[in-house]
Amino acid sequence: MSVCPRCQKPRSLDQMRCIMCELADALPWETPESSDSAMERGLFMLSIVRANGGIVTEFPLLQSELLLNSDADGLPEGSPEIDQARVRLCLQAGTLFIEELGGGDGLFRRIRDSEALLLPCELRMGSHRFLLQALEPADHMPLPGFWGAPSVSFRARLIDLLEGGLVGDVFLLRDGSALIGREKGDVVCFPTDSFISGRHAQLLIEGNLAILTDLNSSNGTFVRAQGRRPIFDGDQFLIGSHLLKFALVAKT
Repeated sequence: MSVCPRCQKPRSLDQMRCIMCELADALPWETPESSDSAMERGLFMLSIVRANGGIVTEFPLLQSELLLNSDADGLPEGSPEIDQARVRLCLQAGTLFIEELGGGDGLFRRIRDSEALLLPCELRMGSHRFLLQALEPADHMPLPGFWGAPSVSFRARLIDLLEGGLVGDVFLLRDGSALIGREKGDVVCFPTDSFISGRHAQLLIEGNLAILTDLNSSNGTFVRAQGRRPIFDGDQFLIGSHLLKFALVAKT
């Protein structure tokens, strides 16, 4: 996990500034071992895993640049998630980077523990894809003369995105903590999704910011990757139903 040395709030490794207290990178961050020092001892092995857990392919990353599509050596053919080049791997000065090239199902990064998020952002848990948005005051202002249940001040909404771009359930969130999982009583509950843990993740809403915490879920909590970011040993990413797993192995 990466944390800000001033406010101790969690922070993504690709954020150049703490979004909680605005501290820039003038001070060192607490981060995993850098890719530079790690790759002096080994190279990265990429495993591509299907949703059912079966490994599609596994190979060392030796090229200076690789587009993840079915034309690349060692990648499976006929997979709709990787048939188009939407993700690029690039090795520069001993550091391996990953970058989404846009379109399609997107590239989602598994969080290691807790992360501060800027809204809006996209998340993936189990078989669900979400859009997390802050609510503007005009979004929940009562209409004059309209009778209904007492008004509650909501700060954000979590939208369940369905296949084909349709919108499913919308969960309104107040300031404070909201649990996501399969168990009854969770604010965001999906009791029939076997890929979501009973207590999967927690969202802490603080105005236009949110802190997302994975609660040791079995299948992980993922945030859509933004821009180019370095890869660290053990990092995992989702493209459609395929999981990309990066492991540093010793050079032989």
